[in-house]
Amino acid sequence: MKDALDSIWPNRQPVSIVVPLIDAWAFDLNIATRHHEQRNISSYTPHDLNEIPCSFQDEMDFLSETWNALEPSTPSGFTQLDNHMLRRMFQMVHQQDNSVLDLADRVPLANSSVVTRYSELEPTLQQAVPQSFLLDEAGASEPQIFQLASTDGSTPRAMISRAVLLLRAATALNVLTLNEAGFSQDGTEIRPWIDPLLVHRGIVAADALPDRMADLWDSTKFAVEDFQASLNDCSYEPHAFFTANLNGTPDVTQLERAAMWGICP
Repeated sequence: MKDALDSIWPNRQPVSIVVPLIDAWAFDLNIATRHHEQRNISSYTPHDLNEIPCSFQDEMDFLSETWNALEPSTPSGFTQLDNHMLRRMFQMVHQQDNSVLDLADRVPLANSSVVTRYSELEPTLQQAVPQSFLLDEAGASEPQIFQLASTDGSTPRAMISRAVLLLRAATALNVLTLNEAGFSQDGTEIRPWIDPLLVHRGIVAADALPDRMADLWDSTKFAVEDFQASLNDCSYEPHAFFTANLNGTPDVTQLERAAMWGICP
């Protein structure tokens, strides 16, 4: 992503791009103290019951979509998630540039550096993110996590969305740090730390550890398919879903799986 940003904005400082993103995705951590105080007030001086917006179908569809966005790619990437993240970053930088200009001088995205310097991107990246994709400001195909993460709401889906994007940034940074330190690309040196964690969290049995962490996607994919089929079979009726066999649980609740193939492909 840094190489892509350098191709479009060669003189741009990475910190001016990364800091706003991390601040947005760490929103829940930043306000944790205030929320702690509010929870105490609510617990010890109850005065009202706030309505909790809840849609079982929306929540379950969000979970399916999020897993599809976390499908691993080689090496140590998430093709769908990373492509949408790159588009968000390009559009954010363009908006930053426009924000310091007078209204009359602002440049439409279609006339911006994203277009004039698009040819500077690596050919493989151009194939992955066509210019029309980068210019789609409506984000019609964008996973919900990007839309929900940009809000300041404290709903479960908004908080999970920010956590997923923060997790992606953290695992990517860890992989980069390990590679620069001379560790192997397949993460052989950190497997003695990760393997017991897999067993402890109940993701795999001790005698069934995967050769590659990305291999965990195979069982995850089947679990997501079972999850979606079970929801359709029970017409999204909560009790019928939770009592059904082969409903994809607990696999679809184990987000640690994506962290594993993110940090150690």
